[in-house]
Amino acid sequence: MAAANVIYVMAVLNDHESLTYRCLFMNIPYLAFNLLGMLTCYRIEYGERKSFIDIRFYRKEAAVADFEDRRHNYLLRNILPSRIVERLKVQPTIAEQIPQATIMFVCIENLYEITSKARTSESVRLMNDIFSVCDVWAAKYNVEKVKTIQ
Repeated sequence: MAAANVIYVMAVLNDHESLTYRCLFMNIPYLAFNLLGMLTCYRIEYGERKSFIDIRFYRKEAAVADFEDRRHNYLLRNILPSRIVERLKVQPTIAEQIPQATIMFVCIENLYEITSKARTSESVRLMNDIFSVCDVWAAKYNVEKVKTIQ
């Protein structure tokens, strides 16, 4: 039996093609594990890159949303009293019944023509005078003031 093994080994060593196929056949598990490792590394790298892009995208979206929220609050605070803005955050619709209320609209006829003919400093002084008088009235009578300029 030992002689048969020796003859087989010598026959395989003498035949070059058999040796190549045998080496290839013996290395298939190594090649398979190597391929499996490469695919695993690729999937890990792909996941990491996708996570990085997603996090970056979501941070950008969050920054835009935060900016829009701050802008929205700034605009609301410029046209509404602070207590109303705080109530709007909690309750989106506010309807109050006030038995006695007075609404005053101040409209300056031909404001555009007046300010376009005057110098800038004169226009600013005129608007400041008008708003100062309205501020004094609002403070004197403890009323809410809403400003809009069109």
